[in-house]
Amino acid sequence: MDLAEGGDLMSLVIPAESSRKSLRNRILDDSADESPDIAPREVRMIIAELIIALEELHKRKIIHRDIKPRNILFDADGHVVLGDYGISRDFNLPPSPSALKESATTLRRRMRNLARRYRKDQMEKEHTNAAYGSPAYMAPEVWMGIPYSYEADFWSLGVLMYFLLVGQFPFDLNNCNDDSEVRDAVFWAPFNLNWNQYGSDRVDSVALDLMERMLKKASTRRLTVDEMKRHPYFDGIDFEKVKAREYPGPMADKVSARTASKRKTQGLDTFLEESGLLDFTRTTKDSHRDASPGLGFDLDSLEPFPRHASSVPSKLIAHVEKLLRRI
Repeated sequence: MDLAEGGDLMSLVIPAESSRKSLRNRILDDSADESPDIAPREVRMIIAELIIALEELHKRKIIHRDIKPRNILFDADGHVVLGDYGISRDFNLPPSPSALKESATTLRRRMRNLARRYRKDQMEKEHTNAAYGSPAYMAPEVWMGIPYSYEADFWSLGVLMYFLLVGQFPFDLNNCNDDSEVRDAVFWAPFNLNWNQYGSDRVDSVALDLMERMLKKASTRRLTVDEMKRHPYFDGIDFEKVKAREYPGPMADKVSARTASKRKTQGLDTFLEESGLLDFTRTTKDSHRDASPGLGFDLDSLEPFPRHASSVPSKLIAHVEKLLRRI
């Protein structure tokens, strides 16, 4: 398994304090109060690398079923690493007995006539009808519980592209308050670009056309992998080079900046540990705790150094201050 030390897409483009603040955010999964900090050119290369990743995955007869920012990881060079296969469907393996039971029940209840027609195709043509995924990224056919295949991943990819470029979800999903409202919007809401200050200068007619064709409600009308590769949105991109990772990683700059920040912090921690100052701070905490039994440790009353500063070498203090100024 590859190490994705660059982090995930959500943490790289959305401030941590702005995500998952409300019930609505938890329903939409990966929504946030601030628009993503990501350039259109970066979005373009991320989508290109994800197309290659999904193409390879589908060749191996696997549907991912959970394409979303937190599952888009990056290696040290800023290239895409698709992660989290917890709810993926591998057609090389038979479904579990519980999944078969659940699927049969869903089909009988919702689509009795359709089930008769597709029962044989479900195994022969690589279809499944288990309703798995993150609500905001689930395709209409997944919500319906009817047999679906690899096209569901391309719907999720279209939602991801829209979120990164526009700063909102398509089909007015940002105004939904529960799963049922998300489902109804996915079924019935028309595809419209939610223009706002963030997305107005980031989405041209070419990008809009690609997203609209990836988000067709009928799976048979969505673009295939080859059609996406040939779309004008990717003019100038050689997908063979994308596959060989000959282009710079789309998140290389952000991953590099994040790694440098971590190294500075880790360098300070290592210095404090080796100098014994970290143990000294712990001792100071313990003395405050012992002095106030039953009240615990009061952070507001703790001095960073003891009142008798002569017990700490002046060179040590100067070196720590120098390191702090670097961060």
